[in-house]
Amino acid sequence: MRLFVGFPVPPSLARTLEDGCRRMAPRLTSPISWVRADRMHITLKFLGEVPDSRVGAIAQTLGHIHGPAFVLAPQRAGFFPNPRFPRVLWIGFAPSPEAQSIFQAVEDHLAPLGFPREPRAFTPHLTLARIKTAHPQDPWSSLEQGLSAHGHDPFPVERMVLWHSILTPQGPRYHSLHEFPLGEFPSQCAAE
Repeated sequence: MRLFVGFPVPPSLARTLEDGCRRMAPRLTSPISWVRADRMHITLKFLGEVPDSRVGAIAQTLGHIHGPAFVLAPQRAGFFPNPRFPRVLWIGFAPSPEAQSIFQAVEDHLAPLGFPREPRAFTPHLTLARIKTAHPQDPWSSLEQGLSAHGHDPFPVERMVLWHSILTPQGPRYHSLHEFPLGEFPSQCAAE
């Protein structure tokens, strides 16, 4: 099974982002694979191909991770590796100590099971598109600015999910195997 751990995003945010991408798409000539709203998520850790027999141990280990629910605020769009050579279009989120803490806990809990630690710093983001071949004449900076300027409301993150990624000719499908609720919002968050 191809597995990853992540945070779901609200359907309303995913639809808004999909609509923004759909409005920009006709201005682009590059071959692009757009992420559908129902497939948008924030990846904490990609586990890769894992034997079915290990899923129970992974789920049990992830179940030991505790942290409060928290809020993520969408900030700006960007490209990996950079706007001059765009391969992935993403939207990032304001720094979140809670998201960072949960990411670190996932790393710490899964390392003893043989999953290598991520060498890069964790920057919460969700992928909007994968660019197969970037044509230089396409208005990449306009796309980045247009998606960044669109106001996106902060949203609550109340659970972590272990997903099974099923590759199909129409793109990946994600099936939730286990959900791990986070704790209550801290009192100062609840009052906001």
